[in-house]
Amino acid sequence: MTHRGRLAVIVLLALVALPATYGRSTAFSLNAREAGVYDLTSGEWLYTKSIDKPVPIASITKVAAALTFLRLSSDLDQVVTITRDDWVRAGRTPLRVGDRVPVGTLLRLALVASDNCAARSLAHALGLSREAFGYRMQETAWGLGCRRAQFVEPTGLDTRNVASARDVVILFRTALEDPVLRDIMGTRKFVLRTRRGPRTIVHSSRLLRYRREVGAAKTGYLAAAGYCMVQYVRSGEGGFITVVLGTPSKRARTRESARLIDYTKRNR
Repeated sequence: MTHRGRLAVIVLLALVALPATYGRSTAFSLNAREAGVYDLTSGEWLYTKSIDKPVPIASITKVAAALTFLRLSSDLDQVVTITRDDWVRAGRTPLRVGDRVPVGTLLRLALVASDNCAARSLAHALGLSREAFGYRMQETAWGLGCRRAQFVEPTGLDTRNVASARDVVILFRTALEDPVLRDIMGTRKFVLRTRRGPRTIVHSSRLLRYRREVGAAKTGYLAAAGYCMVQYVRSGEGGFITVVLGTPSKRARTRESARLIDYTKRNR
């Protein structure tokens, strides 16, 4: 065998001896601007991509709004009347001005369907303006250690609502610890009953609806934020949380989140 031939064999044997995870971990990459995987058992980050940069997080803001509401009130049966201020420029919503809706249903609409009208109505259920509620949301986030997060209102429509991927995971992990919010964020669909009749509301996350290991999720979209999602995945005793921020389309958001699930299950 020539010297060149022996050298080729040595290189080939060295490559075969490399751990199988080496190729996967170095080759794995995402198009999301920010992304991460957080292990709920160990408390460690299993994958990170720019997780400390504060960016607009769109409707993931509603997780902070829900946490803040429950920090200030435990009355899920309180009935709230939808006002014109709640409804105008709220986007698509099954709610109408004058509807009387329990707080528990408003939370479900805000977190499952990402309903902006429902999120706004949580503020005046507490007797607060949107701006005052945003200040309370800021208190909630900073109290949890989300030092890069800033909130000014509860829907996520305002681009001044920003947080890092690390902050998003802290907020979502805290929400998972609340049995009410954990149940709501894991709701695949429910029936909303209004004066106009029943309407089936489905979760905005396709992965939650079709992958059984996904136990809870919150999506978001805004032009400045891109398509975003944070989700809880059942795996072992503690499971893990994935987050993607700044993907270019709804399909990309789903695909990148699914890739994070599969990557983590292979390498965890």
